[in-house]
Amino acid sequence: MSVNNIYVSLTAVANGTGDLVLQGGDPGVYPGTPAYVNTSSTSTGHIFSDAIVFDLMSSSAVEPALYGISVPDLGELYGFAINVFAVKGYQEFEFAVDNGTIAHKITSASQNWFACSDIVNNVASTVLKWGVFASDGSFPVGCMPTTVIQNFNVPGIRGATS
Repeated sequence: MSVNNIYVSLTAVANGTGDLVLQGGDPGVYPGTPAYVNTSSTSTGHIFSDAIVFDLMSSSAVEPALYGISVPDLGELYGFAINVFAVKGYQEFEFAVDNGTIAHKITSASQNWFACSDIVNNVASTVLKWGVFASDGSFPVGCMPTTVIQNFNVPGIRGATS
């Protein structure tokens, strides 16, 4: 995820909801949660047919498992952003990876990835959210548009995601 034109790693963090939020951090300090792209969808006819999976099988911080990225559909809820979650045992085949950029299927032309200020476990953080620009083109409160890229620099992972 890009924050102020600097790419940061994404770490899946428990926040008391049962699902995990994706928190941004300095890659030198927080290497990010290993992730890969699952291209095994049987869906055909559209480009949004991949799933993004976080591999937490060796985690001691959360229940060890594979966690799939879930992006809530906000429709045309202008000026609003909601957390992108990592959900245990789930895979959402509505992503596309093109030249290292990760996109999600949109249901409204003004939907986008956002890097947003939020509180995670009582600590001010930047988290990845999915949202809709306001009708005047402004960003959801506390958020900046961002991009999500695939990063291949994590040893042993088939295609880590940042």
